[in-house]
Amino acid sequence: MNNSVVLNYTAKYFINSGNINLTFGLIGCILNGFVCYIIGTHKSLRQPFNYLILNLAISDFLVSLAVASNSILNYVASRHTGQLFNIFDAMNISCKFIIFCCLSSFSSTSLTLLAISVERCQCITAKYKYKMKISTARKAIILIWFLAISSSTTLAYYGKAEREIGYDCCFDRIKTLWLLILGLTLSIVTAILPIAFMSVLYIYVAYKLYVKLQLSNESNAGFTEKRRKYLRRSITVIIIISVFTFTTGLPFLLLHTIVIIGHNKTFGSFQLHDNFLGGTASFLFLLSPILNPLLYNLASSPFRKVILSYLPLFRNHSSKSMKGQALKVQFIGQLNNITDLQKI
Repeated sequence: MNNSVVLNYTAKYFINSGNINLTFGLIGCILNGFVCYIIGTHKSLRQPFNYLILNLAISDFLVSLAVASNSILNYVASRHTGQLFNIFDAMNISCKFIIFCCLSSFSSTSLTLLAISVERCQCITAKYKYKMKISTARKAIILIWFLAISSSTTLAYYGKAEREIGYDCCFDRIKTLWLLILGLTLSIVTAILPIAFMSVLYIYVAYKLYVKLQLSNESNAGFTEKRRKYLRRSITVIIIISVFTFTTGLPFLLLHTIVIIGHNKTFGSFQLHDNFLGGTASFLFLLSPILNPLLYNLASSPFRKVILSYLPLFRNHSSKSMKGQALKVQFIGQLNNITDLQKI
């Protein structure tokens, strides 16, 4: 291929890819950063379950940061296409960082979704009212990140910038067989298996809820309505959003796993952006960090109240309603005083 054609192709690809990545990355950073800010500044939201939601927001923020960093490097590459080999070392380091962020965040997301499914399962199947402790949530988050970082370090170390087209993150050939097996095994254990366990738990939760609803239909209609509201608000929404989260990220992870195995087997090169499946998987992977904070937090009524309090229109409405409630309480108090005087 002619060198000028390659440079023109890479410059155009860098600009288009950089604009898309920058847009998605900035939106993801803003939304997930806002979620972290809300939980950090409102004590009423510092509940054990919300700590798991916070961990999801941190994972998505890490992905968005990696995507934004990738867009900046694509912009640099498009402006200095003829000097790519002079800044190749910096690009290799950036590729390792980007791959590390993507792999560790997806593993963290999968393990966090598993922890959420366990918590929801205990809420449904426990004989008495179950509530996770804050200390338990913190320990779970520490364990999640330890496993996520451990599983992504090996594969991220072999990340590199592809020389053939100038700059594209890919995996170098892992020559040591046991390192290849270790890296893939840890990624599967921390990213794919938690999703499988989560699916089994949600199927079990759905079955237990169905049984309880059938029993409540025969005994108490009011109890059935309460159980349906609880199912709709706290269980069904979480299941739907969890399924959306892993279905948008799982194709990206599986495709890269196939690429790593094929790359080490055939000693060849495979560019994901030249493949339709790779482009689709990358788009879905970028879409998840943007929609996750909206879906998870808007599904929670405490989060909705906090978010609406930041909007001027709803803030004025809430302040008027609070004033109306205060006047109503004051009026009722005066009536009580009058009735007491009449009795005297």
